Amino acid sequence: MLSLIIILTLLFTVHTGVRRGAVLQGVYTLGYLFSFIYAAKNYIKYVDKLELLIPYPQPTPESKLLFFSPDVFFDLDRYFYAGFSFLILLVIGWAITRLIGILCYKLTFARIPETLNATVGGGLALVVSLIAWGTVLSLVAMIPLDIVQNTLQGSQLAQGLIEHIPYFSNKIMLLWSSVPK
Repeated sequence: MLSLIIILTLLFTVHTGVRRGAVLQGVYTLGYLFSFIYAAKNYIKYVDKLELLIPYPQPTPESKLLFFSPDVFFDLDRYFYAGFSFLILLVIGWAITRLIGILCYKLTFARIPETLNATVGGGLALVVSLIAWGTVLSLVAMIPLDIVQNTLQGSQLAQGLIEHIPYFSNKIMLLWSSVPK
């Protein structure tokens, strides 16, 4: 079921990118990239504040996490709050990017050959969506609840997005696990 939701979301995203065209989707992609960089540089400031606001279910010695070894079980709460802080900043950046994109709507009508415009727009949208899914699923993978872990285990696509997005899969985990205690 999770794989179906991911696939439908990716198809919708590609369709949206095709409709926006290469130039407008390029504006969105650059905005998302800047949001990612900003979140990566500033998320640590908010980790301690989130610990007070958001509950995290503590893993037990019997907990099984699909993507993490038992050695890091009891540090996962810090990683989770780091990821959550990162995701909040990323969503704020994405909202600002969406506003800028709405203001740049006329870029949809840039004079570019139709096939190239659609292909580049759809491709950029797909890349952004894959990175977004990988980021969200990486955060969800840290939740030590059986229902969450079983859902992730049942979706090869979700596992692939968490582990195999070039550069970003490793970058996200390294970023979140570098939070000081």
